[in-house]
Amino acid sequence: MRLRTLIVASVIVAGLPALVSFALAGQPAENAAKVDILRVTPEELAGAPVAALERRAQDAYAQGRYEDAARAYVELLRMKRGDPTALYNLACCYGLLGNETQAVLFLQAAWDAGLRDLEHIRADPDFEKVRDKRYFRMLLTRLQGEVEARAVRSGRQLEVVAPVLATVRVVDPDNVQPGQRYPVLIALHGAGGSIEAFAQLFKGNAVAQPFFFCTPEAPYGAAGGREPNFVWFKPGTGERRRPAALQTKLGDEYLVAVLEAVFKAYPVDPRRVFLMGFSQGGFLAYTVGLKHAELFAGVIPVGAWLHPDDFTTEEMKRAATHTRVWICHSPDDLAVAPSEARAASAFLTKSGVPNELVRYGGGHVLNAELARQIAAWVTTPPPPPRDQ
Repeated sequence: MRLRTLIVASVIVAGLPALVSFALAGQPAENAAKVDILRVTPEELAGAPVAALERRAQDAYAQGRYEDAARAYVELLRMKRGDPTALYNLACCYGLLGNETQAVLFLQAAWDAGLRDLEHIRADPDFEKVRDKRYFRMLLTRLQGEVEARAVRSGRQLEVVAPVLATVRVVDPDNVQPGQRYPVLIALHGAGGSIEAFAQLFKGNAVAQPFFFCTPEAPYGAAGGREPNFVWFKPGTGERRRPAALQTKLGDEYLVAVLEAVFKAYPVDPRRVFLMGFSQGGFLAYTVGLKHAELFAGVIPVGAWLHPDDFTTEEMKRAATHTRVWICHSPDDLAVAPSEARAASAFLTKSGVPNELVRYGGGHVLNAELARQIAAWVTTPPPPPRDQ
């Protein structure tokens, strides 16, 4: 498969790649002088693979083994020094363990490293055991003061709706035949994700029928991590897990524009268009997929949620006629409770929208195995048309 970039309607500001420097962490100076610089490898300098450590930490967290998760994050931070996401996740582990001192210490470190979503911190259930304790409350008060002081120094904020250029990654199927049209999967990454990482999940899936894979980049940059990452809704606006109405509307318009651009640029079958989203992207997939059901053969929310009162009776009637929903949710998901998936399925069933609830392991992740299952579902011949 080839990876291509499609530009639709937002200015992308990309930073220059960071210069990488290597150091023999933990090596005494006299030992470092003895290193054979012609034979040393990146693996020796990096220690244990970072990706494996991240998976170990995430798996332990998803299984409720918070001490093991904390140990993994400590080890990870020895290699990714000052990484705000890892620092925050470690603070969450301490919060879940009820250790106020360590939770405060590492939450402050994450804030100093660039994490700035105070609303998320206030609402995060991982801090329930320490939220009302003295030093945790003092930290939140201090962080609130910093936010307000920054607002005074920087002036008041005015937000303007304006057309911009947005980047979309498109993975072509192998051996596209002239004159043929193919299914397309529009896939929305989660908060803090990126289109590059998301596209990798779906490259090379062995399926009976090829399909185009298209992943739009979320419009707002997010702090944290060494690589650029993005969110679909700006932090600090709207209620918890319910973005401000204007942001949802703009996300809706963005995805419709993406679809129109894909139709013009690629030989896709308009009857075989699927919309998938993970986590925050899954919320948007629910919203856009049900409100524009006539555009999508299927909607695939993964680790996501919806608000039933966001939809009108007319919209749900159209959805019942035009689309079907394949809900994917892990019973081990601690970020979005499995009850959210059950509630969404019940709402869809009550509205007459065909749906299936698929359970998978691993917690709040979209892993390679689930990506293969999604690819297979997208390329399975559609059921006979329902009566209009």
